[in-house]
Order: sequence, then C-alpha cells, then structure tokens
Amino acid sequence: MRWPLFFSLLFFASPLAATPLPRIKGSLKSINSLQRSNGQYPYLSAERMRLEGDWQTGSFLRAQLTYDQEMLYGTLVKTSKNLTGLNLPQNELWNAEWNFADSDNLIERSHIHRGTLEFKKDPLSLQLGRQRISWGEGRIWNPTDVINPYNPISIENDERAGADGAKLLYQLGTLTFVEVVYIPKRQAEWKNSLALARLHCNWRQTDWEMTGGTIGKESFAGMSQAAQVWEGSLRSEWSYVADSNFRPNFAKAVVSYDYQFTNSLYLLGELFYNGLGQRSSTNYPAVTLKATDQPFYGQRYAGISTAYDLTPLFKLYGTGIFNLDDGSKFLVPKIVYSILTNWEAVLGYQTFIGNSDSEFGSRTEIGFFQLQYFFTAAQFNLCNRSNPKAP
Repeated sequence: MRWPLFFSLLFFASPLAATPLPRIKGSLKSINSLQRSNGQYPYLSAERMRLEGDWQTGSFLRAQLTYDQEMLYGTLVKTSKNLTGLNLPQNELWNAEWNFADSDNLIERSHIHRGTLEFKKDPLSLQLGRQRISWGEGRIWNPTDVINPYNPISIENDERAGADGAKLLYQLGTLTFVEVVYIPKRQAEWKNSLALARLHCNWRQTDWEMTGGTIGKESFAGMSQAAQVWEGSLRSEWSYVADSNFRPNFAKAVVSYDYQFTNSLYLLGELFYNGLGQRSSTNYPAVTLKATDQPFYGQRYAGISTAYDLTPLFKLYGTGIFNLDDGSKFLVPKIVYSILTNWEAVLGYQTFIGNSDSEFGSRTEIGFFQLQYFFTAAQFNLCNRSNPKAP
C-alpha cells in the first residue's frame, strides 16, 4: 500500500477511536472540456472525489487532511491536463501521489492535496505539512505570492497546489503578525528550496505586507497594501528578484481597484507590470519561468473581472486579460447555477484573440462544463457513535 492511501485511510478511519470526532466533508466534481482545432474536437474529462478531514483536540493541536481520487481521460490528457488545474505539486519534499494508470488517454491517481499538523499556543503557531500559503493582495496577478502561484487562465483557477514545508506565525497584535516559512524541496531540487518571511500590519486604516527571503539562490523582496477608497478596495503589490545565476534581475508590480454595487454587480480592474517578460513576442522564447512564477511572457497587462447575480441561483462571471504589448486577449464568460442544495453547475467558454505569434492568439478556444456536489459526513450519519449508557 502506498503512503498517500495509507495515511488517508488512517485519518478518515479515526472516528472509530478519536475523541473528539473529526469533522469530515467532501465533494464530487466532473469537469468536461472540448476544443476545436482544424476540424477536430479533442476533449479532456476529469472526475474527482475529494475528502476533507479536520480534527482538533483542545486549542493546542489541529490536524487537517484533504485526499483526492482523480481520473483524467480523453485525447488531451498528456498535452493539456493543466487545463483543469489538476497538475500536482512538483519536486515537493514528499511524493504524496499514487498512480493507478498512466497512459496517453487515461490517468488515474490518488494523492494528498493538503495535509497539515498545527501546534498553537498564543501568540505562536506552527503548521507542518502540505499547505496552501497565500500572500499578496492582487486578484489576477500576485507578484509576492511565490510559494503557490496560480494560473488565472486555468479552467479551475481556484485550485492551488500545496507546498510541503513549515510555517511559524507570531501574533504581535490584533492585526499585526510575523510569519516565517521554509519550503524544502527534494534532494535533486534542494537548491530551489524557499526561505521567506512576511510582516503584516495595519497602519492608518491600510493593510501593509512586507516580504523577503530567498527562492533557491535568488534573493526576493516585496510589499503590498490594501485600503478602502471611495467604498471600494484599492490594492497594490510589487516584488523584486535578484542574484539569479540564469536570468536577469527583474521587478513585478500590480495595482487594482474593485467595487461591489448594491445591486450585486462586482467590478475589478487591474494593471500588471512583468519585468521578467518581453515587449516583443519574438523574444518570448527567451523568458525563463520557474515554478514560482505565473505563466506570462509579456511585460504590460490589463485585467478585468465582473460578477452579477441574475437570481439567487443564477450567477454570471467574466474575466478578461489583455496583453498590452502584442495586443492579444483572453476572455472567459461563465454561468454558475445552483441546481439543488449542495449541487452546482458551471458552463463557460475560453476564447483567445490575437495574431498566431502572440501570447494568447496561438492558443485554442475551449468550452467547458462542470458539475459539483458537496457533502458532509453528517448527511450520511457517518462519525456518529451510539452511547450504550444513553437512555
């Protein structure tokens, strides 16, 4: 038996012996995407069962585990599996994946999506294991979020890979804390380990974050801020990376503003400067990206995002990303419908506009449909013990 499955069964079987009982919930998700390319219709389907357990004893110790069982099938399995956000963390300390099948048209696997132990005694807390560590204030781009950067072009852009490591947090006040993070990589990638720190505080009704440390052999520094302006939120964020032995020093910066109207309409506008990118598309092949970078090759971008509740059950979403250097565009409208209690359906279409040599113009349009069901153990009377002494 492989380690991911063993530890998952051990954790979720703990209701038989643990006191207090863990809280268990989960979801079933089906994602289906279809492309159109030269008269062909390649497709990718993904099915995922996710179980999430949360066990806490007193205020000192907390254990959390998220276990995924996934199957990908279709003609795009090998070339475009990142469309669904199902790419697993690479070069993490623990190999928490178990492959049942791996072929050109089928991948079946289980893996640990999240798995942490948290020790807490105010004002200190220590979290160990595979975790999502989110830094920064940007909504589409995050220059300071180098631990678990996400791809906003992915169909599942809310899915973020975890990182194996340790996070130590010291609470200095209600809105002030210091956080130290160490993310070791496997032996072959040890030189790419991350050692970072963050100071968060609130000054003059503005949230401030200052970050710094090392990303492998590179030196990293960053800052972000968020404040309420004209009843909306104004955010900015920047970072600087230096001392690399294979790419030049570079800076990244974001400024954004979003506003929530009383009729439920939400609007976001964001500008992004990518010092790692190039102004000309002919130079895109010279851009060297690491796992800590979001996958963009241009230098200047604009982004918009909107959401609107048509009814309590129907919601519209839209996102646009514009490369201001080569003129290419990425647009994705989505409809989200709450079919029944705990059931949600998503229908969307990704379109890419631009010349064939531009960043987005060379991509293929994708239509997708997603169906998801959420559940808790209580719905199925799991984790309930009978008390023989009860009347």
